[in-house]
Amino acid sequence: MKIIPLTLIALIPCHADWKSTLYRASVAAVVAGTTADAASSWGKIEGNPLLGRNVKFGAGSLAIKLGLTAGFLVPQLACRHRLSRRTLTIVNFGEAGLWAGAAGHNWRVK
Repeated sequence: MKIIPLTLIALIPCHADWKSTLYRASVAAVVAGTTADAASSWGKIEGNPLLGRNVKFGAGSLAIKLGLTAGFLVPQLACRHRLSRRTLTIVNFGEAGLWAGAAGHNWRVK
């Protein structure tokens, strides 16, 4: 549920400048955070209703998680309207922090 507001922000028309090292790092952080969350969730009972409540995290949940992440990042690359690169960078690092927090929680859960 944490990803939904950030996904909606990503739909705002924007222009992501790939020449910005910090912006590229923020995209990498989102991917790394999502990967860490998926790895820490694998085989455990999923609590997120978007990924299937009371089912073990597996290939189906992973496909949904990757689709949500792609749905968050692709609009940043595909749109043409100028939006502050700084804003996108902050939003990306914020989402990466949410994923990293979820991964940390998952690794503590048995």
